[in-house]
Amino acid sequence: MRQAVCFLWHCPAGYPEWALPTTLFCGARTFLGPPKRHAAVQPTHPRSSLPAAMGIAAWVPELTENARPRTHGSIPEVPVAPVGAWEAGRLYLQRCVAKGHRQDTLRSGSGRRGVAPISRPVHRHAGRRGRGPDGGPNADRLLGVLILLPPSEGKRSATAGDPFEFRELSFPELAGDRSLVLAALAGASAGPDAHAVLGVGESLAAEVARNRTLHAEPSAPAHDVYSGVLYEALGYRGMTAAQQRAADSAVVVVSALWGAVGFADRIPAYRLSMSVALPGLGKLAPWWKPRLAGPLGERAAGQLVVDCRSSTYAAAFAPDPARTVSVNVFQVRDGVRKVVSHFAKHTRGELARHLLVRGGAQPETPGELLAAAREKWTAELEPGTARKAHRLNIVLDG
Repeated sequence: MRQAVCFLWHCPAGYPEWALPTTLFCGARTFLGPPKRHAAVQPTHPRSSLPAAMGIAAWVPELTENARPRTHGSIPEVPVAPVGAWEAGRLYLQRCVAKGHRQDTLRSGSGRRGVAPISRPVHRHAGRRGRGPDGGPNADRLLGVLILLPPSEGKRSATAGDPFEFRELSFPELAGDRSLVLAALAGASAGPDAHAVLGVGESLAAEVARNRTLHAEPSAPAHDVYSGVLYEALGYRGMTAAQQRAADSAVVVVSALWGAVGFADRIPAYRLSMSVALPGLGKLAPWWKPRLAGPLGERAAGQLVVDCRSSTYAAAFAPDPARTVSVNVFQVRDGVRKVVSHFAKHTRGELARHLLVRGGAQPETPGELLAAAREKWTAELEPGTARKAHRLNIVLDG
């Protein structure tokens, strides 16, 4: 039997905290213990799937030295020969994901050794409990809303701080998927057609170059990194401490790089849109959609989802339409309703802030959300269907 079972391929099952499902494309870790002989394992992807110019070897220069076994902490690396871009990328992914794991000894009645899962980090949103904006008697009440936001295109770079850690992000089950996008983004950003692939101009060359070293860049909370019209209107920095705790608990940002992050998750500034098609992955919205369905669906269960995302980011995750309200903003000009992107973003940010700082109970139904919006704006509600979410239409005077 041992001779027959000589190889287990990368298995992204629902155990992200275990080393088996999330590490090693080649030389896959198993629960069988060390084999008596090394299996000959080859990558199934062609070596050309990561450009030779991606520069990953520069991130981990020791990979280009003579082949010899190495260890980083308690996570062993497989022996490597002098490597090219594919091998460097593979081992970089291994090391990134391995940072969130540790190898321990599990002892059963037979005394066998195995790989122990690390303690799962405290999920900032799992319980959905937070302090009320007033910090008073309802400080530990169950928050009634989940606010989905898109990221900003421009981002505020952290000037100091430690690099991000996969294990510290919300939705840790996405760690393996995040590592794939991170490596694909680094490869695309190092190619001669990087600006065309990412859909940005030459003026953003510094941001594209930074995509290659995100593992080493300083990180900051998402509410500081994301900037722009929506986030300025939300005004996190101007909230009280209790209101900020409510925002950290209620807000989730859907991201092309991370899939989804909590508002307090520490991330570096990056440049990547959900509309981009990364080499080896394809367009990111349909790539993320099946991967976000489980984690975000569980997060949204039983809550009213206030969807402030643009259509580009809404395509990556579709919450239960019965308990979801998408937010639309119109401006009346010459008696005609028109959508103006700037005002739409600003008003969605203001609505998110209003829900977080207003007193009283959080809305739990689309009708209650309409009532809350009418405290500040002219608004109307279009009922949803079995397949489409409710629509909250906020109407601004020209």
